[in-house]
Amino acid sequence: LPRALVAASDLISQGKLIKAEDICRQVLKKAPRHIEAMRLLADIGARLGSLDDAEFLLESALEFSPHNTQVRIDYSQVLRKRQKFQAALAQAEILLESDPKNLQFQSIVAIESMQTGGYKKALALFDSILAKLPNDPVTLTSKGHALKTCGRQQDAIDAYRAALTSRPQHCEAYYSLANLKTYSFNDGEI
Repeated sequence: LPRALVAASDLISQGKLIKAEDICRQVLKKAPRHIEAMRLLADIGARLGSLDDAEFLLESALEFSPHNTQVRIDYSQVLRKRQKFQAALAQAEILLESDPKNLQFQSIVAIESMQTGGYKKALALFDSILAKLPNDPVTLTSKGHALKTCGRQQDAIDAYRAALTSRPQHCEAYYSLANLKTYSFNDGEI
């Protein structure tokens, strides 16, 4: 990356979004099709709540670089945030078609499938991932979300607890158990 974009990335991580935005815009004035500058500017836009601008930037970046994996992942996430769930799933499926064995792509498709009501597909993908990465707390928690939504509360609890067994500091699983409103934490969990 050009030094300016390295600096912009650092500023983003520090929460100095306006300074980072200025740098990205300067890079894009000199190189209007610089993919990483467009991606970083879209990230800033999404963080600031300008999802329509972020969507446009990422869509444009994909036109210039259709095989850029990170841009497609970011685009799918922005589409989900904009509640364009079918479009987000379509982007996720493009990723998975490019590399069907990629566990990250499988996870993205599973998450996007949940957003469109495809819980059976999501659960099958989560199980496939867990066969290769047993006890992955993030996947177990996501699987718990799908199970909860399908009305399989005890299976959801089991998935959340398995995530905590794997990584006791995985706070999302604790939050998910509490969010059930019916789960009672034992003394050890508290």
